[in-house]
Amino acid sequence: MIDFLNNDIQDKKDFLKELPLKTKRNKVSFNETLEQYANEYNEYKQVLLSKLKEKVDNFKIEEEEQDNKLFNRINFLKKDMFILNPDNIEYEKLGLDVNLYILKNFNQFSYEFLMETIENVITVFEKVGITLTKDDFFYNYYVNSFMSEFLSLRKTGGDYFYKLVPVFEKFYWKNPDLMYHIGINIRSIAEKHIWRIKRYIRLEQNRIKGAYNINDFDDCKSKLKEAYKIYKKKNDSVKDIYNLAEKGEIVIANYLENSKTRQETFNYLVLNKLKDEFDTNQFYTNLLKLKNDLELYIKYDEFRPLMEMFKDVYRENVVENKTPVSQKKLQSFVSQIYKQEKKIINIKKKYFLQKLFNIKNNSFIKEANRRSMECCENLNTIYNDFTFNYYIYNIKRLINNPVLIKDVLYIFYTYNSYKMECLNKIYPKITFEELKAKCEDFDLFALNPNNEFINNLQLFKDEELEKNIVTKHRLNNISITIEDIKGSAAIETLQKVNLLLRCKTLDESVIKAEDIQFVITAKNILKKENFEK
Repeated sequence: MIDFLNNDIQDKKDFLKELPLKTKRNKVSFNETLEQYANEYNEYKQVLLSKLKEKVDNFKIEEEEQDNKLFNRINFLKKDMFILNPDNIEYEKLGLDVNLYILKNFNQFSYEFLMETIENVITVFEKVGITLTKDDFFYNYYVNSFMSEFLSLRKTGGDYFYKLVPVFEKFYWKNPDLMYHIGINIRSIAEKHIWRIKRYIRLEQNRIKGAYNINDFDDCKSKLKEAYKIYKKKNDSVKDIYNLAEKGEIVIANYLENSKTRQETFNYLVLNKLKDEFDTNQFYTNLLKLKNDLELYIKYDEFRPLMEMFKDVYRENVVENKTPVSQKKLQSFVSQIYKQEKKIINIKKKYFLQKLFNIKNNSFIKEANRRSMECCENLNTIYNDFTFNYYIYNIKRLINNPVLIKDVLYIFYTYNSYKMECLNKIYPKITFEELKAKCEDFDLFALNPNNEFINNLQLFKDEELEKNIVTKHRLNNISITIEDIKGSAAIETLQKVNLLLRCKTLDESVIKAEDIQFVITAKNILKKENFEK
């Protein structure tokens, strides 16, 4: 039909050129002929659009069946194995450390988000079987008063946060560190109910072990590794390629058999000429390995600033520290916390006696508030020192010399709030949602058992990573240099690798790049013409 239309158009053009235009009658006749042709071609256009629509509707890509059950198992193992981790403590397993991180850094968050965080904390305690009351919040008058109002309004249900705004403002101006004081008070409550929390954690661990038929954390890691082996990441399917092309993320013209870009990419990546079919198949097998290695390397490079920060912390606090952190030192911080809390309790008792005997002594109340606030500031300092030394103690305990990257990944995976604090220092301008996404992304990377070539490298020799990747893949007849994988060049190289792997997928499929190009072009025409018949 296209040939017919092209010939017909040329014939009509030639005919129109021959028509006279001297008289008024000639011009009317010319316009009538032109209108006749326009109507005729509009009919042709509708027929063509109908044919295009029919071809688009009939274009189907059969998707490979995925083992969703196995995929879900991998995700659940990643999520639930955190609670089996033997190296984090109970309030970390419950996620309370992240909530306390938010309350500690309250100036980075909105009022509503802070209220949601306190609500989350109360819900966590309720899940464990602990109902919090105003008496649990005893660190100072402002903490107790605010939380009394919070818990009281919470019982009314509905959106009660807005009702707390005047209460928050009233106490915030008197105690700007109110949120942080609530946070360290919550930590004290968790310690008070530690045995009930431990019991809840044990029950959760037993539930997970039964659900997945596993014995412990190491067994869970083994199961995850086995699942990854079965659910190996494959090359992009035809459906994946079509979706990328439709979204405009790839140029499908580069995937045509006679594409200059395709040929140049092939020539660029092949080190030695491929002699036969065996060489060709082996080349593409190795190319898929390079793809997986590049994806992991790019992810590691994204978190390299975190690794560099850890190097500094390790050098200063482990290698060069003449008095390493001991269990005894940590216990001394705990004793200091108990001492300050005892002072607060004594102040509270005296205040209660004044109230009991209806003695109104304003100077005493003022002094009691001042002393309790002073204790809270002391607790603030002690908790900060304890937390830092707690991390250093565990770094020293869990990491041997030489330091392997896998050990550092494990440290950051195990201690969520430490990871958050470090990432927040590296990326001070990102939102909390972005920070949380980075933490989740890091955990997925840290748990990936395919990271072996990164995991087993020494942290202080991680500059050798690029050289190791290049050497390995040049031995596999792939032309790659260190410059090809440094910085943004790694992403460009990955795009070249993906192009060739997708070309191979299309070459082996009944659906070719030309078919995808036609359908996408047809869809764009139909959209432009608003043709939905």
